[in-house]
Amino acid sequence: MAAQNSNDNALVKKPGKTKLVETPLDKAKKEFSRLLNSIEKLKQEAETREASLTSIKNRIQQEIKPLMDQTLSVRLEINQALESNLADKSFSRKEKKTLVELLFYNCALLEEMFGQDMTEVRLRHMTAREKREYEEEMEQAGDIEQILNDFFGGVTPGGNPFGQPEEAEQPKKKQGRKRKPTADSSPEDSPQPDAIDPQVKKKLDLQRYMRSLYLSLVKSIHPDLEQDEEKKWRRTELMQKVSVAYQHLDLYELLKARKELLEIEESEHLEKSLEIENKELDQLKQYIKILKSQQQEIQSAHYTQRIFSPDAALLRKFIVPNQSTDKVMDKEKKKYKKEVKRIIEIQQILMGRAGIHQYLAFVHDLPYLEGYF
Repeated sequence: MAAQNSNDNALVKKPGKTKLVETPLDKAKKEFSRLLNSIEKLKQEAETREASLTSIKNRIQQEIKPLMDQTLSVRLEINQALESNLADKSFSRKEKKTLVELLFYNCALLEEMFGQDMTEVRLRHMTAREKREYEEEMEQAGDIEQILNDFFGGVTPGGNPFGQPEEAEQPKKKQGRKRKPTADSSPEDSPQPDAIDPQVKKKLDLQRYMRSLYLSLVKSIHPDLEQDEEKKWRRTELMQKVSVAYQHLDLYELLKARKELLEIEESEHLEKSLEIENKELDQLKQYIKILKSQQQEIQSAHYTQRIFSPDAALLRKFIVPNQSTDKVMDKEKKKYKKEVKRIIEIQQILMGRAGIHQYLAFVHDLPYLEGYF
């Protein structure tokens, strides 16, 4: 009777036509389905992005890395040739100055492109004045680092900035047997439990909620109580999905199973009282709240991966709008091949005697070295 009244209230009669108005339960079901579909889409996008990233990494390893290794090898050999020429007395002071400039520029490229530490090479060819300036810079950098350490985690006159006492400054206490609290002892005398980390508490609450949802689903599905074989098979299949989802602590799949159960119940035309509908509405509101939180976490994780993750640069470089990955990869390969060919020519000039003096004169007159060395 209550269900009949609920259905009657959903119909609003107007002159000439009858309009069906959505109930709060219908709206909650739609929102629940929308969030599930949104999360499903986000997961598919993440899987697609991960597959693209894996493909790009494999292609870089197979096609780009050999060229990068060759570039590194030639650049290191150029360094050796430059140092060898600096030890040669046949070069003038002006030419040796140009050789040092080329050496330092090459060291900068090796550090920037390949992460090589070229400090030792630089120090070998610095003037006394340059060494003093370098040492002063390092000392200033050390002072700045100490200031930052003091500010963010070091000792300050009033304790560290986070209000936590330094362990090194605490007096050591003798180890002894723990005293059992007595009736006369105050709560301050008894050991206090450590505060639970909010993230840990959130995770524990979520696990408890998932267990409650799992038990509720198992109780509602219950295929053994179904007499019809087709309906029994459908519920058995759903029960297996629920069990697997709970084993993997997959809240999304559990909520997806909850939606499927709603569809099964609707298809079987189960009559619900108003009280049951209200209970279902309250449950759906809880599910919607959890799904919205999960949606925000996934969106935040996707944003972090696209902008701040170690692979973000690869994604931005090789996944270009309106361009295929093959085209971008071929362009990168051509760039490295051109670079390898150019620096091999420079290497041959520096390692030989023919044309090296003319090359040094040419380089000396250049306003900058980028693109020429």
